[in-house]
Amino acid sequence: MEQAPEFVTVTFASPPEEPEDAFLSRTRELALDLREIGPVDFVPAVSAPGAKSAGEIVAGVLAIAATANPDYAQAVVQTVVAFLRRNENRRASLKVGDIELHIDQPTRDEVARIIDAMQTALDSPAAGRRRR
Repeated sequence: MEQAPEFVTVTFASPPEEPEDAFLSRTRELALDLREIGPVDFVPAVSAPGAKSAGEIVAGVLAIAATANPDYAQAVVQTVVAFLRRNENRRASLKVGDIELHIDQPTRDEVARIIDAMQTALDSPAAGRRRR
């Protein structure tokens, strides 16, 4: 029996002009939003190669516990889309196993397709997920 992935990771980038404290604030904002769906872990931030300082962050990564709830994919995607709409000029990626979905400012139809793709990824044996 294949092991279900424990987390869906959500990654988003910092615009080059954004101060680190503002970026960390946005990361906390998204984590609070996602906590309404399930437990969230912070994943160590990624620094840019050749960054001016070791603490120069270019991407925030959050991991939210995956569940078999049929509304889970929709809740995660809609939460990330709402975050992106509040914080323009950002892109996010959702990763389930080896499957990665990229989001920026999607239309309603694109949101529906992203939800379907994430649900498929959650259910896919390639992602290591089986519905119970």
